[in-house]
Amino acid sequence: MKWRKEVNFDELLLWEVPKICEELMPEKLLGFDEDKCPVFLSLMGKWDLIKLLQEVGSKTALLARWRNVKTYQEIMRNKLTSKGVPVTQYSVITDLEGLSVAQGTFAVLRVLSKSAQIFEANFPE
Repeated sequence: MKWRKEVNFDELLLWEVPKICEELMPEKLLGFDEDKCPVFLSLMGKWDLIKLLQEVGSKTALLARWRNVKTYQEIMRNKLTSKGVPVTQYSVITDLEGLSVAQGTFAVLRVLSKSAQIFEANFPE
């Protein structure tokens, strides 16, 4: 709950993500699986986190990620599985085409690591 307040998670849908975040970290909704859970495509191999961090910094880059998570939650809101259970899970297909070692600077690796740690700590479901 503390982290949610720190990043204003519940209000993130009101925040306008800088266009460059969407351009340099492309993701899109592909549709839904047979249980009405959303399926997203993350084109991670095409992400340019070096440029993104230079342009907007790590705080804004991470906020853009959390806004995506909040968007995913909103897409799942009020949806029920075929068994009548609320939809609480989503799938992400990660496309690594184009990923190279050159993209893995220390700054990028720190942000990716921090993102994973925050996600695991605050989204246990």
